[in-house]
Amino acid sequence: MAEILSFPGLKGGFAIGLSWLHEEAQPTNSALRASALELGRNVRWGVVHESAEGAVQSGFCEPMAGAKPAGLKPLAAIVASQHRQPWMGLFHLQGSRCWYVAVRQGHAVITGGDQVGTLEELTAVRAQHRALGEWTEVEGTLRDLAAMARASKGVSAMRDVLTGPWESTAYVSAGVRGPRA
Repeated sequence: MAEILSFPGLKGGFAIGLSWLHEEAQPTNSALRASALELGRNVRWGVVHESAEGAVQSGFCEPMAGAKPAGLKPLAAIVASQHRQPWMGLFHLQGSRCWYVAVRQGHAVITGGDQVGTLEELTAVRAQHRALGEWTEVEGTLRDLAAMARASKGVSAMRDVLTGPWESTAYVSAGVRGPRA
């Protein structure tokens, strides 16, 4: 499940724990809607990210309480290019919470490579990903993530991918309906 991180001195929040999909090209709005619906009935926030190497991905999550998607950037997309690929990182958050990120070709986040959990839960995920080949392994803290977030440029904010002209037209149509004779 996705969560929000915030860092002192940085505007907005950073979403972690997204579901990432590889895209052959920039997806259309209808393709994003379809992907969100396929991932789950409550999934509606998304983002499209193209790495410097040209890898296109879409990331999705359920809405998070107390936040608007436009105020959030996907942290996995921000940190993906910070280390030589392929790399996997485990970052200690607060208490027993950790964030795991795994990045391969084109500095793209792999499926299952953006997760929040306990060290024990994420150790199992890391072990599965190690079977995919050799990795550079990175460990860090919130301070390290804040430094990477400060250095980032050009990452799009999240948005509600289920809204669009078709939805607002439906509301207008319902509102202009006259009384029956």
